[in-house]
Parts: sequence; C-alpha cells; structure tokens
Amino acid sequence: IFSKNIRTPINSIIKSIKEHAVPEYKGVKEFEFLVDTIRQAEEEKGRHISELEKLTIHLEVRVKEEMEKRMQQEQILIQQSRLAAMGEMISAIAHQWRQPLNAVGLIIQDIKDVYQFGELDREYIANSVEKGMRQVQFMSKTINDFRNFFSSEREKHEFSVKDAVDKAV
Repeated sequence: IFSKNIRTPINSIIKSIKEHAVPEYKGVKEFEFLVDTIRQAEEEKGRHISELEKLTIHLEVRVKEEMEKRMQQEQILIQQSRLAAMGEMISAIAHQWRQPLNAVGLIIQDIKDVYQFGELDREYIANSVEKGMRQVQFMSKTINDFRNFFSSEREKHEFSVKDAVDKAV
C-alpha cells in the first residue's frame, strides 16, 4: 500500500521531468524504474503482511483449540484421580470392617451354639447384644472417620497421640 504522501510527489516529479526532458533521457527511465520497483516492493510487502495476518489468525485458532484439549484432559485426570481416591477409601473401609464383621459372625454363631446346648439366658443374650453393638459402633465410627478425612470442612482439635495409638492397637 503505497502511501499517497509519497506517490503524489513522485508522480509530479516524473511528469515534470517528462515535460522538460528529452524523450531519450536516461534519468527519467531509471527514475521510473525505481518508482516501479518501489511500488512492486510495496505491493509484495502488502501481500506478505496479509499472509502473516492469515497465519496469525490460524495460529491463534490452533492455540485456542489445543488449550481447550489440554483443559479437557486435565478434567479427565482430575476425575480419574477422584475415582482412584474413592476406590482407595472403599478398600480401606473394607479392610477396617473385616475384623468387626468376623466378630459379629462369631457372636451370632455362639448364640446358636449356646441355644442348642440349652445354656441361653437373658444375661447371655444381653452380653452378646452389647458385644455386637460395640462392633457395629466401631464400624459406624470407621465410616465417619473416613468421611471426615475426605471432607474439606474439618475442624482442628487437640488429641492424645497415646490414646489414638492405644485405640488403634
């Protein structure tokens, strides 16, 4: 895009040279050649700028598409991480419940055996119910502990490490 500020004076100079010069004068033709060369360079520059603008737009579109792909992949990884954490939590709960479930099973079998031998009385039933309820409470506490562990709204409170270790053992 050859500026009017440059083109108009150049055309005026060429016209003036042609009017006052001999037709065979070499300087006019060389000057016209230079002006044509500058015009061609300016047109080529315009084509290159247009091409660069198209490439820039294309590149911006590709960058946007790649960013969207990356964000989708990150969301997939986050979801997979959550599912893995849930799987680990379920596995840990199952591990914590094995012993109490076994204990409840033994209590129930023992009640059956005591009944078959005729030794079942109120005291034995009360004692067995109490043992069973302790196991159920432990299992319920296990679920609450895991729920609190994965909860983001946990309150901090002091506790005795010794008591926690004794309780775990």
